[in-house]
Amino acid sequence: MANEINYGVGSTLNMYRHYSFGFEQSGAFGCGKWDGSLLTGAVRFTNIILAQAATVLSADIRIYKEYPDPVNYSLKFKLYGLDEDNTANFSSSPLGRPKTTAYNQGQTTMNLNNVYVGFGVKDMLEEIVARPNWVSGNALGFIMEDNGTDNNVIIYDQYDGVPNIDPYLVILTETRPDFYPAAVTVTAPNNIPDPRNIGIKVAIPGVDVTKATEKEIHFSTSRPILKASFYGLTEVSANEIKSIPHRLGYKGAFLVFGREIKSDGSFGGVYKLPAIIYSAGKLANMANVYIGDNDLKIETSGFEQGAESIDMKVYFYIFIDDISL
Repeated sequence: MANEINYGVGSTLNMYRHYSFGFEQSGAFGCGKWDGSLLTGAVRFTNIILAQAATVLSADIRIYKEYPDPVNYSLKFKLYGLDEDNTANFSSSPLGRPKTTAYNQGQTTMNLNNVYVGFGVKDMLEEIVARPNWVSGNALGFIMEDNGTDNNVIIYDQYDGVPNIDPYLVILTETRPDFYPAAVTVTAPNNIPDPRNIGIKVAIPGVDVTKATEKEIHFSTSRPILKASFYGLTEVSANEIKSIPHRLGYKGAFLVFGREIKSDGSFGGVYKLPAIIYSAGKLANMANVYIGDNDLKIETSGFEQGAESIDMKVYFYIFIDDISL
């Protein structure tokens, strides 16, 4: 299970930009080379909800690029974290603050415009939150330096607080902390057969198989294989968690398939859940399944920034392997 958290979308960030010819500007970000002048940028995000030494699956800063650069020219960069427990506001230049040992060094072609460009910061983020005095809710920051970029290739944000074009930080953590949509309960089927009568049975010669004792059963598929004790079809709406009781009292085996319900009423292909589903015209959506001692929970939610959750038709099977139940 995974949980994506976005920071700095429309607020909760500070930016700083420095030109090598001596000009500095707060409230703006930049990196690259313009008219021979190198740009260095810094960005700060507040209220980062991560425990000390938390495990992070992935993390990246996404920066909006408004103008195209010459075709096939590359932005070459080094990206560091600010090695601080709770990095302070960028009311003055943060460029002299200590940097993380970890950094991201690379290059990316910059010939597209009006797009977000992502830069990985996982190692730097983990180094910061592993600091002994890191506390969940603190602020952290990053510095992006030019590393030999072609002339007149830049990425920058002119002013913070502008909706839809501000940089933002995306963190994908290892586990989802809770179920944030409202849970919806559906009734489990009532016509469940006696599990002892499920499968194929072969009695010893001369014995009525319907009346045979356990010692008189020569072969039975009820013992060595799993049996679908609870099964059915349901629909899970976007941003909904549906709870399906099974009342086993333990976490049984399960198998779940889903089909995307499209806007025209048709259905997409069949997916084995949990899965990441790429719905038409949108970014990725995640379908999660959680098995508990007494119920099965199914959820769909947006996985990428800007994705829309989807409605799904879901087929579920819950198995038992104990004939005495």
